[in-house]
Amino acid sequence: MSVRDGTDTRSAAWRAGAEAPAMLRGAVDLDCRCAPTGAGGLPTHREAAEEAAALGMAGLVFRDDAYGTEPFAALLTETPFAVEGQAVFGSVTLNGVSGGLNLHAAEHCLMLHGRVVVMPTTSAENHLRAARWPARGAARGRPVKALRAIDRLGRVLPEAREVIKVVAERDGVLDGGYLHVAEILPLFRAAAEAGVRRMVVSDPLRRNAAKPQDIAELVALGARVALPPEADAMTPELLAELSGNAAGSLILGLGAGAQGRGLLPRYAAALRFWGEAGLTPDAIRNGVTNVPSDLLGLPQVAATKEPA
Repeated sequence: MSVRDGTDTRSAAWRAGAEAPAMLRGAVDLDCRCAPTGAGGLPTHREAAEEAAALGMAGLVFRDDAYGTEPFAALLTETPFAVEGQAVFGSVTLNGVSGGLNLHAAEHCLMLHGRVVVMPTTSAENHLRAARWPARGAARGRPVKALRAIDRLGRVLPEAREVIKVVAERDGVLDGGYLHVAEILPLFRAAAEAGVRRMVVSDPLRRNAAKPQDIAELVALGARVALPPEADAMTPELLAELSGNAAGSLILGLGAGAQGRGLLPRYAAALRFWGEAGLTPDAIRNGVTNVPSDLLGLPQVAATKEPA
């Protein structure tokens, strides 16, 4: 089991926080947000990469809802600014600002130094509906096009299939974004049939309205499940159920959306969260190292034996 009995939860939580530097060796952050987007003094891409490398982390995926981050990853990898030993990847989120379900944006990302193609997030019809934000409520009075991946009959849209084809050809990672799970399931079925080997749903409980049985079906399709360290999205009981449904496929977030320049404080807080939620240190370490590394095609870290 990956979840302890309640009597051990505090011990696991303490260890997760106290041993953060050791537990972060080989870790991967799939949702590293950097300046200039956001408030609260986020680190620059270079600062984040340098600190992650100093912590011995295996990699970062720069992510943003408003622009493709692959140029930053390329700059840090292929020029004198490179951070030695640090795998950094870019991503593109197919919101309206990127042209929506735009195969050219996806291909450019994966050709440059991107690894992840994210389906619509802030432009997703599911997100706009949940936020009760009218499609005409955009800045400057310009309409927001609510984006979907399937038509009203449940068929995957041609433009979504074009994106899938590009991801399959370039062995990229397909992220379900903020689409409703009713869209992600047929999308991922089509992706699997097209040869996409790397799929992930990020924050499926809040953003995608997924139920544990939906997550089990996604995992059966080969998808990984990434969970954010957010109290309002998780209970020990639900985490125990998800650990069963997504055994070996569960990715534990390291502070998505957190503000502040330093990575270590937010990552340590995330590790404490997972410990307090009832996960053992070994389960936490696997969820922040091996599962996301496997998703990205990075080497696995050596397993550690948890003390009795």
